[in-house]
Amino acid sequence: MKCLHCNKQFVGKYSKNKYCSQRCAREAWYLRNPNYRKEKWQEYKITHPNKEKVTKVCALCGSLFDTVHDNSLYCSKVCRGRANTKRQRERYPERHAADRAKRRSRVSGLASTLTKTDWKQTVAYFDSKCVYCGNTEKLHQEHFIPLALGGEYTKNNIVPACRTCNSKKGAKHPAEWCPPDVYMKIQTYLERNLP
Repeated sequence: MKCLHCNKQFVGKYSKNKYCSQRCAREAWYLRNPNYRKEKWQEYKITHPNKEKVTKVCALCGSLFDTVHDNSLYCSKVCRGRANTKRQRERYPERHAADRAKRRSRVSGLASTLTKTDWKQTVAYFDSKCVYCGNTEKLHQEHFIPLALGGEYTKNNIVPACRTCNSKKGAKHPAEWCPPDVYMKIQTYLERNLP
């Protein structure tokens, strides 16, 4: 069979087929009814009058922008994406901190294999307390051997620490910073986790 629109040879499923595809059938119909689109567009313009543009201030960057939508908060998709990222960081700070630590390890060329399960097991082993002072306030994932000294983001290097101890220790080696008995307790646990 031959398509009546594009003159291409085709094999139709039924003997009544006149067109090789739905696209050809639609285009042929529009050629036979040239005013259809114009009429539909005129109808649409009557039923959907133009809304007035309103100038708004972007909720993220503070720049002015024109919009016809009442609920627009951001001037662009970029600002909307940044605002969503900011909201996610505020809503899930632990996840964001873990992602940052993993990225720092990868950038340094070190292993980054700590999972949520590994972290929960480590916290449970130390009774949900800071390994250095025993404080039970919000715990951070602390690199026992700091990244600067080649410490990886793995279950045999991450320990729970309170914010104060984590900040005080900084990039110091644990042997020179914490008491020997605490150092040995942590070292014993981490060596037990070695693959």
